[in-house]
Order: sequence, then structure tokens, then C-alpha cells
Amino acid sequence: MTGKEELRQIFRLDKRMVSLQDSIIELETKLTRVSPILSDMPRGGGEQDKISGGVAKLCELRQMLDDMLTESCIKRGEIIQKIELLDNENYKTILRERYVNLKSFEQISIMFPYTYNHTLKLHGHALQEYAKLKD
Repeated sequence: MTGKEELRQIFRLDKRMVSLQDSIIELETKLTRVSPILSDMPRGGGEQDKISGGVAKLCELRQMLDDMLTESCIKRGEIIQKIELLDNENYKTILRERYVNLKSFEQISIMFPYTYNHTLKLHGHALQEYAKLKD
């Protein structure tokens, strides 16, 4: 795995967590929606099975989200520790802001007295230095 691929793991995890959160919200909405059907005809108990199945699925999704959050925190900590091993403070800042704080290069270039293109060049150098670090 290259240095950049390792750093992008946080981004990928965050995207997966946002998607999972959206799924949880959608399922919660479906489960809490009240739409009574007024009828004097007897009904079967099939509705209760759907709700209990939905609640079970909701619990499963929440557990998955908790696991992903734990994984993200661990990975984030490992990457921060490795970034801190770099000697150049600018490289540390660029990598931390890009891959830990998930900022765009435009946002990062504002933090420095450099142009956008120079920030990209520094980012390339920072990645090369990061890749040289031992785990």
C-alpha cells in the first residue's frame, strides 16, 4: 500500500460512515412513520413481524456504525502518529489538514503564504517523505 492509499483510508471510512448514517436515518423514519389503516376487517400480525425485523436491522446497522467509528478513530490515531514523525512542519500540516481534517487543497493553500500550485507541489514532497517512514 502506498503512502497516499494509507492516508486516504480515513476519507474512505468517513464516506462509508456517512452512507451508513443515511441508511440508519432512512430506516428510523420508516419504522417511526405512523400510517393507521382504519378498517373493521380483522388483520393478521404481519405488520408486527415487519417492525421487529426492521428494529433488528436498525440495531445491526448501529453496531456496524459503532465498529466503523472505532476503526476510524484507531486508524486516524495511527496516521497522526506517523505524520508527526516527519521533520518538516509544513509537510506535517499539509498531510494532517488534507487526510485527517479532510480539507481541500484550496482550504490548505489559504493557510500558507503559497500559491495553490505550490501547495500541491509541497503535498507531493510530503507524500514522498511519508512513504519513506517505517510503520
